[in-house]
Amino acid sequence: MANDNNKPLSDLCVKALKPDQTIKDAGENAGLNVSCNKSGVKTFFYRYRSPLGNKVKRVTIGIYGEMTLAQARVELTVLKAKRKSGICPRTELDKAANAEAERLSMLADEEVKNQFTVKEMAELYLSRIVEDHPAINDKGQVIRIGTEAKIITGTRKRLRNQREARRTLEAITKDTTLGKLPASDVNHEDVIRIIEALIIKGTNVQAGRALSELGLAYTHTIGTAFPIIGKPSKDWIVHLSGRTVNPCLQAKAHFVGKNVKFTAQRRKRVFDDHELRLFLDWLPTSKFSQISKHALMITLICGVRSGEAVGAIKKDFDLDAATWALTDTKTGADQTVQLSTQAINYLRPLLENRENETPYLLPSQRTKKPQWQKQLSEQSWKMRKEGNMLNIPEWTAHDLRRTMRTGLAKLRIPSEVAEMCIGHGKGGIEAVYNLHEYTYEIKDAMQKWGDHIDIIAGRVDNFSSIKKKA
Repeated sequence: MANDNNKPLSDLCVKALKPDQTIKDAGENAGLNVSCNKSGVKTFFYRYRSPLGNKVKRVTIGIYGEMTLAQARVELTVLKAKRKSGICPRTELDKAANAEAERLSMLADEEVKNQFTVKEMAELYLSRIVEDHPAINDKGQVIRIGTEAKIITGTRKRLRNQREARRTLEAITKDTTLGKLPASDVNHEDVIRIIEALIIKGTNVQAGRALSELGLAYTHTIGTAFPIIGKPSKDWIVHLSGRTVNPCLQAKAHFVGKNVKFTAQRRKRVFDDHELRLFLDWLPTSKFSQISKHALMITLICGVRSGEAVGAIKKDFDLDAATWALTDTKTGADQTVQLSTQAINYLRPLLENRENETPYLLPSQRTKKPQWQKQLSEQSWKMRKEGNMLNIPEWTAHDLRRTMRTGLAKLRIPSEVAEMCIGHGKGGIEAVYNLHEYTYEIKDAMQKWGDHIDIIAGRVDNFSSIKKKA
C-alpha cells in the first residue's frame, strides 16, 4: 500500500497501517518506508540504491512506538548523508555487527571458559527443576526404593510441557553467543536484544515464552546450591550468588512500558464447504507425512486439538463404547470424546495395526514416540515454500478444529452442546447449577458432523482413502 498522492507520512497514516502493508514517505523524506508484520509490529526502514555496486539495499531504522516518525526522519537524514558521501549504510552496519559478534564470541570462548554460562544455567534448570529427575540425599547418593531410583516430578508435570520448555531455552542458548556468556554478566539489554529479534520475526508468542523461561531459569538458580551426584552437600556449588540481579525482570518492565504484547493475533479462519471438499480430496496425496495426515483428519472429524491428535494413546480409545478418554488436554481437564461412526471407521485400522507395538496411536518410526505438534506447522511452511500446498487461503491445523465447531453451529447444534463437543466446559453460574453432562446430545452432534463430512466428501470411504493413496 503506497501513501496516497505521494504526500508526506503522518502519525495517523502509520497508526492505520494494517498487517502485511507497507507505506512510503515523500518529498525530502523519500526513501523512508514503514512496514507492518502479521503481529502488528511496525518497522521503519530506508530503501536505497547502494553507491557500492548499484544494488538496492535496505536498512532497518527502528520500531514505531519505540521511535517516533520524527526521530525516524532524523535517522533517515543521517543515512542519506552517508550514502551521498559514498558510504553504503548497510555495508557499514554489517561490518559493525560482525565486529561486535566477533568480540562477543572471543569473550565467550576465551575469557569465560571456566565460568558458569547461560547455557549451563538453562540445562541445570531444565534437568533439575522442569523435568523429572532422581532424588539425591545430602551425601550425593541417589535415593532408591528397592532397586529403582526415586524420581522427583518436575514442575512441568506433562511431558509435552517439559519438551516445550527445553525447546524454547535451547533455541536461545544452544550454540549461540548468549549461551556462551557468563550468566552473572548478562544484563537486561542483552535479554532485550534477544527478545526483540524474535518480535521482529513476528514470533511474539515464542518471544514471550523465551523471556519467561529464561527469567525462571535465573530465579531458580540465584542463591541455590543444586545437588551433585557423588558429592556431599558441603561441596555443592551456588553458581549465582543471592546478590545476582535477574536481568529478565528489568527486560519485562521494558516491554510492559512499551506495551508489547506477547500474544498471537486471534485467527478467524474456517473452511467453507467448497474448501473442505478440496482439502479432503487433496490431503491423501499431499506432501504431509503419514502421521500428519492422520493427525489432521482426526482433528477434523473429532474436533480435538492437533497436539492431542498426535499424542493420542491407544488404551484411551474404546471403540465398543465409541469414546476416546482424553486425559492430557491443554486445559488440564479430562474430556470424553464421543466418536461418530466415521471416526470409529477411521481409527479402527490405526488401533489394530499389529506393526505398531508402542502405546501411541501415531508413533514416529524413528523414535517410537509421538511427533512434535510443531512439525505440522514446519511441514506446512516447507510445502508452501516449495509450492506443494493446497491452493486455498493460508490455513493451520487449528483452523480444522475451528471449522468443526463452526460446522456444528451451521448444523443447528445448541451452543452449550457444541462447546462441550470440543472440550470447552460450562462457564460462570451455569457450571455451578447445571451439572448435566449432555452425553447423548454430544454423541448425536458428533454423528451429525460425521454425516456432514461424508456429504461434503461425496463418498463414504473418503477417510480410508488416505491409507490407499498414501
